[in-house]
Amino acid sequence: MLKKHLHSLTLIATLTVCYAVTIAPGLTWANGGADGGDLITAAATGGIAHPSGYPLYLLLARAFQLLPIGTLAFRTNLFSAVCTGLAALALQTFLRRQQISSGIALIAGLAFGLAPAIWSQAVISEVYGLQSLLLILFVWEMLEENLPGGEWMRGLLFGLTLSNHLTALLLFPLLLLRAAPQLGLARPGDLFRRGLGCAAGLSLYLTLWIRAVWLQAPVNWGNPVTLENFWWLVSGRLYASYPFDISLAEAGLRLRTVGGLLLEQFTIPGVLLGIYGLFSGLPRRTLLATLWIFVCFAGFATFYGSYDSQVYLIPAYLVFVIWVAYGIQDIPQKLAKPAVTLIILGLLVRAPFSIPTVNANTPQAEQFGAQYIAKAPQNAIIFASGDEAVFALWYFHYAVHQRPDTVVIAEALLPYGWYAENLAHTYPSLRLSVTGTSRYEIIGQNPGRFVCYVSSKNLNQAEFCNASP
Repeated sequence: MLKKHLHSLTLIATLTVCYAVTIAPGLTWANGGADGGDLITAAATGGIAHPSGYPLYLLLARAFQLLPIGTLAFRTNLFSAVCTGLAALALQTFLRRQQISSGIALIAGLAFGLAPAIWSQAVISEVYGLQSLLLILFVWEMLEENLPGGEWMRGLLFGLTLSNHLTALLLFPLLLLRAAPQLGLARPGDLFRRGLGCAAGLSLYLTLWIRAVWLQAPVNWGNPVTLENFWWLVSGRLYASYPFDISLAEAGLRLRTVGGLLLEQFTIPGVLLGIYGLFSGLPRRTLLATLWIFVCFAGFATFYGSYDSQVYLIPAYLVFVIWVAYGIQDIPQKLAKPAVTLIILGLLVRAPFSIPTVNANTPQAEQFGAQYIAKAPQNAIIFASGDEAVFALWYFHYAVHQRPDTVVIAEALLPYGWYAENLAHTYPSLRLSVTGTSRYEIIGQNPGRFVCYVSSKNLNQAEFCNASP
């Protein structure tokens, strides 16, 4: 029995060691993880995270937060590591069921789990570990027939994936295709059952309305108690200007960067085998599905106007690993062994060098949050700007319950009416102007309080309280 599962145990053991060495023990800004404070706090307080709300992530992350180990942030970081490890294991199992040898499937799982971009998101609080797991399960359901749940399960997995991240909309054309091994559009009856499953998965968004109505947590993005606010939240309208919000020159530069990023994830032998695999032994249905995912997500990452758009390449990396596995499987036997050896050596040699770039065990966020909350004067109003500053203060103030006497205000959110409502509910003693809400109006309405300022652009300033009551 042990020998039968040796490859799976090897995969899990390797990833466990690598993730354990680099996982953040608390709040971190490493690996683009500034959103972690928002996600952790929303899950812990029964609140709502930034658009699109991430209802599935919040529910599952909260379950991990109940574990009796480590800090609240560590438990949430652990959720990402577990999801990423399960995604690698699901990828390995999927490839075995596609008649890929166990050794090659193991290499594919390791190549995915140890790719720097994947590894970096596995050790912080972010939604992409869960998204990777949902994506491979959806691809598995669409590319293999006679799986439990059938058409309803295919729809459910799509709905769950979409309830975790809106980029899953790019997978929608795959949902319209027949189940493997046929090609063409699905039959109306199958589409109806998939639609029911999809609706069941998307119903998780209704939990955001329930949270807003019944829990009214301090982190309550959009306050989606009305249809307008609900749609603003779940549609991600806050980021509506980001797609295609870059110049053609910058898009060309990003597109050229994709090749370099592939080399960074999979080394030169891996990239060559992935390209070969794309044009070799893939079943036609697998080829079309994986090529669609690669092109769509690579295009989205290229033209999406955010500084961290590279993270949207993760689905492209996942299907590229599938191509690598088929490439190794297809090459002549006398070349397969050297190729496998090169990839294994590449992974083993690269792993220690990847640790400094993915290591999330950094103290800056913890030190910042603890120090700034601690040194604020009694009953101070703290105006914060920038994700790093705002979300770190939210974590220590709302989730860890430090300094309940202070008021923490995200200055960039003051123009939104729903945020003013949140402030009024969270801080009943805070006086708010009836004519509007701005920093100066809040200061004028609360003359008996110290006023403090902190920005992500100047996180290390020695003094940040420059006004007295």
